[in-house]
Amino acid sequence: MKRTRYATVAIGAITLASGLLLSLTSCTEDPPKRDYSVPDRLCDLKVPKSQYSELFGPGEELKTDGVGESWGNANGHKGERLCQYFVDGDIELWIEGDWRMSGKEESLLSSPRAVAKFYGKKPPRDFPGKFKAATWQRGAAAVVDCTQPEHESRDRYMVIVKTGEDRFDGDSSRAHEALGELVQSVTAEVNEHLVCEGDY
Repeated sequence: MKRTRYATVAIGAITLASGLLLSLTSCTEDPPKRDYSVPDRLCDLKVPKSQYSELFGPGEELKTDGVGESWGNANGHKGERLCQYFVDGDIELWIEGDWRMSGKEESLLSSPRAVAKFYGKKPPRDFPGKFKAATWQRGAAAVVDCTQPEHESRDRYMVIVKTGEDRFDGDSSRAHEALGELVQSVTAEVNEHLVCEGDY
């Protein structure tokens, strides 16, 4: 009788373990099938590839717009920049940078929280780091305190990263961490190209 009971318990344990293993295996996500290569540099910026590769989904053809142009505002360039990636014609990733004015956060989207509130469906979440930043499910924004030469009213430079699709399956925590880290890295690189009032 005892042997039968022990055998039943053992079989049950094996069945449970097999079920857990199968469940874990089925939950493991396969990488998206891409017939294109994820770019080694993101909009001509030296950003770790590991921070943005998962934002590029499945597809056959990758096209770009704005890649190869100069960041920053040296040599007469205004510093406004838009860089986009398309997969099979659909927008995949978008990075934007331009000047904003402080003191008018809501009306002119001149703070990261205002930008996140405008684009996101849920309340924005602040992300810690060198630059003031905020995230939403499909993007993030960060700001550099920098006054544009000869335009004193424009005293900050906003960097916005947006994705065409939710690559985090609604997981707000993953989106917050991944996009927050990415916008901090992108903004740090952009900051290296900016010329601010007083830098001369």
